[in-house]
Amino acid sequence: AARLPGAPPCQPRACDQSEERTCQQAPFNWPRALSTATGAMGYKVAILGAAGGIGQPLSLLMTTNPLVSELAIYDIANTPGVAADLGHINVAPSIKGYAGAEQLGECLKGAKLVIIPAGVPRKP
Repeated sequence: AARLPGAPPCQPRACDQSEERTCQQAPFNWPRALSTATGAMGYKVAILGAAGGIGQPLSLLMTTNPLVSELAIYDIANTPGVAADLGHINVAPSIKGYAGAEQLGECLKGAKLVIIPAGVPRKP
């Protein structure tokens, strides 16, 4: 039986005798793709703290996810530069950088997933 790209392999399961469907015939509950402002199918993901040491590689990693169609990155400073760097890579999602408290609402608008790697570095 054909599977959707990225779908987990079918696992054997105990079935009730009255159940006629097999695992291959059962519908797969894949997250429903959502249309975004870009017209592409997928999710808008917001990363708050994207200019930091964890946020930058996390942002890069999220650009490789086929379910992400729009990546909104936010930090208190330097985010437009990170967005420009990510924009030079041949990736599918649209990338937009937001900086400062006044742009936080716009960054979060329509986001289906918010990731917050921001924080204060630990002192030795």
